[in-house]
Amino acid sequence: MELREEALRSIHLMVSGRWDVIPANLLSYLEEELGGDPSSDPVGVAFLLIKIGVSPEKAIALLNWRDFEGLCERGLQISGFSTKRGLRFTLDGRRYEIDVVASDHEVTLVLDCKMWSKGNSPKVYKIFEAAEHQYLRTIALKHAIERRSLADVRPEPGHGVMVPCIVTWLDFGVKLSKSGVPIVPISKFPSFVNDIRSLLDEVAALETDFRVKIGREASSRNRLPL
Repeated sequence: MELREEALRSIHLMVSGRWDVIPANLLSYLEEELGGDPSSDPVGVAFLLIKIGVSPEKAIALLNWRDFEGLCERGLQISGFSTKRGLRFTLDGRRYEIDVVASDHEVTLVLDCKMWSKGNSPKVYKIFEAAEHQYLRTIALKHAIERRSLADVRPEPGHGVMVPCIVTWLDFGVKLSKSGVPIVPISKFPSFVNDIRSLLDEVAALETDFRVKIGREASSRNRLPL
């Protein structure tokens, strides 16, 4: 409880880079858990703040949009998924980019990470539009994997499913798009990942006649705060 309260009082100091005035016991906790300088690992710090009870909405104040992708990726790695962030590919002359692809071989999650906040939150129809675009990106990714046109994301023998997903900073009260794409606030993302197999009948899940192998370890895979 003490660490949580100190963290809540210190978030604005961390955001402004004033690590020299962070309470000593909070700073020691972060350094020990991360195994290094917390100022150089905002994603790790955000994870640890959430671990000690700080709400994700407050902890994410430390992050920019690219860090937010890293937060989602690190959560998937902790859950045992292999990941690839910032996947770019071309299919039939059209370019695509996917924020995070994560696979445990049987289930592949295809994430679009939206750092929408209260100040710039879109209308609900924009959330639905983003979900439908992610559904189409996932179909394109499936075809690209089938054609073996990606260096780091390859097919392996077996059967699997690919699930498009929108991960948002805040809870907009929308759970599924019209096509069944889950729209998951970051506060509920860990439980969503843990429960994904039981949700496959409820969400958009593209069946594949292959399993997904992500060959190259993500560059951000370092010591993870659990």
